[in-house]
Amino acid sequence: MRIKFTLNSRPRKDGRQNVRIRITNGRNDKEFRIQTSINILKEFWDDKEARVSKQHPNFDVINRALKKYKDRKEHCIDKFD
Repeated sequence: MRIKFTLNSRPRKDGRQNVRIRITNGRNDKEFRIQTSINILKEFWDDKEARVSKQHPNFDVINRALKKYKDRKEHCIDKFD
């Protein structure tokens, strides 16, 4: 099972994009996308690290929220593996 944070490809009217959790299990299995309550501009997203860059004024708060999602994700993976 692979879980990754991505940005929604469609920006909102204000230009921000929703951070999504993408869940896949193998290559041919179905992919699930879950929306979070986090919306940021694409220029502040670090796709390689899957977190908000330090140029964003509230990067520490948002990255803490993402860490909570990551911790829950690890718990779920341990539970189902």
